[in-house]
Amino acid sequence: MSDHHPDRNSTLDEIEGLAAVAAGFWLTEGNRAADENLADLKRAPAAIAGFNIAAAIQYQAERQVDAADIIAEGLRAVASAIRETRQATEGGAP
Repeated sequence: MSDHHPDRNSTLDEIEGLAAVAAGFWLTEGNRAADENLADLKRAPAAIAGFNIAAAIQYQAERQVDAADIIAEGLRAVASAIRETRQATEGGAP
């Protein structure tokens, strides 16, 4: 990940804040998919529910990966700063 740029990588707050928007999108997509693909309308509620459960699981997994990447980048920066401080205070030892 590069330095923070809101158009390329979101903050954790931005990731969490978009959850409701994404949930609304997937609810609409589930409804559309059921309308287009089910001849038996009695099964539509179950199809919509199943589609949305799957979408929610995938969305959560993607957000966890995004958050983990942000945290990992922060930890790498901290480790680098510690190495630089040690090298400066210990006479350039690696």
